[in-house]
Amino acid sequence: MADFEVVQAMLETGGDFVKQLGRLWMAADAYNREKIREGWDEVWRSYSNFAEILKQERGERWWEK
Repeated sequence: MADFEVVQAMLETGGDFVKQLGRLWMAADAYNREKIREGWDEVWRSYSNFAEILKQERGERWWEK
């Protein structure tokens, strides 16, 4: 699952904290994006799964719908 799709799932389905993580990831440079991903690995994996479900339910570019 692409990082962008994971972040979109965070922004769409997450609570306030997770949405804020998604916003931070979008504002970060590559180094800090990796730190966010590694530091919140369990959250990242959960939202990767959510993104996959959204992709299956809504189609390939689900975040545009």
